[in-house]
Amino acid sequence: MARPQWTTPRLLILLIFLVVLVVSDQRLIELVAVAGIVLVWWSGIESHTPLVSNSPNTTPIPTPAMPTDAPVIGRGQADIIDNIADYVAIVDEAGRLAYVNRAGRALIGTEPIEKIPAAFFMPQWALDSIGKPPDPRFANGAWQADTEIHLMDEIHIPVAQVIIAHVDGAGRVNQLATICRDRLDQRFVEESAMRLMVQGEKLKAMQEMIAHFTHDLRAPLTSIVTGLFLAERQTQNPERVQARFDAIREQTRLLEMMIQDVLTYSRFEVVPALNRQTVDLVEMLDKIRQNLAPQMEGKGIDFKLIMPTTACEISGDADGLNRLFSNLIENAVKYSRENGEVLVHLLAQDDWMTVAIRDTGIGIDGAEVPRIFEQFFRASSAKEAGIVGTGVGLAIVRRVADLHGGTVEVQSELGQGTTFTVRLPVAGNGS
Repeated sequence: MARPQWTTPRLLILLIFLVVLVVSDQRLIELVAVAGIVLVWWSGIESHTPLVSNSPNTTPIPTPAMPTDAPVIGRGQADIIDNIADYVAIVDEAGRLAYVNRAGRALIGTEPIEKIPAAFFMPQWALDSIGKPPDPRFANGAWQADTEIHLMDEIHIPVAQVIIAHVDGAGRVNQLATICRDRLDQRFVEESAMRLMVQGEKLKAMQEMIAHFTHDLRAPLTSIVTGLFLAERQTQNPERVQARFDAIREQTRLLEMMIQDVLTYSRFEVVPALNRQTVDLVEMLDKIRQNLAPQMEGKGIDFKLIMPTTACEISGDADGLNRLFSNLIENAVKYSRENGEVLVHLLAQDDWMTVAIRDTGIGIDGAEVPRIFEQFFRASSAKEAGIVGTGVGLAIVRRVADLHGGTVEVQSELGQGTTFTVRLPVAGNGS
């Protein structure tokens, strides 16, 4: 089939039209331009000007007869196209690869291009358009997108691709030219920048945590030092000495709790890896109830634990989940009034486990509820009640739930109590 008469002015007008109307992404303007130049060059090869390349893998291109007024592109332009870093390929009217530049041949390897399917460089829908009117995706004669070249099942090269359809005088596509720009370097830069940003945010969070932690350490340490100083000077009054030691014991417990919270938070924030194993939530919640029994008895808390009689197992990090539920149940007891009520309800439903922890305690101001999972944030109601805490416990709860692919919701009314609802997938869809 004879090629249509593509004069230089027509091709330049087509190229400018494509660049202005088709390409809005600045980085693809070069691709459209080069693809257009490729078609100009390919259409303008004279019968006496075969394609020659310095590469030993070059396959000679059969030279069709050309109209006498077709533009002539010299060997220098051919060498430029053959040596650009982008992958360039041309598919002929039979749907076969007619030309692949040096970068593209390096991608193929030692196989001759005759043995490489054209679909290696172009989507099948584009190849199916050969011999037919242009596919609607060839808006204004070209298609561009970010896509991938599949070398093997597990090796995909991200590219920015432009395909230009060459239409003959009958309005049918008889050639396709494509140029693909390798985006591996760009993706590497983008992913590296993202990793640096995430690491920077983690470092900032750790710095803030250390600053808060060192500030909060001062109060219990000061109390311990002062208590020891006074106890040494009140040896004649055993009751006062005992009261000082009780205070020291309480401050020591607070210190232990703060250190444990910070260590746990650091583990899941800096190295968010889960040590997955089969965890029985029925057994875990019952052990937490036993551990908190002395505190509940001391405040006269009516504690109710509603759960199935059979095991409710999920795949998760045992230490993390124990910390999550211990924090929530301990908070429910701590923030409940004397003779209050705490209800823990475990429900197994389809592929999810739901645990609701409800108390009749001091509650949280509605305006503060969205902030309670922030690290070191403490509700004003807790501060006003003089209840000590680290401000890290609920941040740990949210983080552990997120890593397990679960959710934590809260409903609270000031002076009426709070309900936390934790939903966790049985199979463990998180990290």
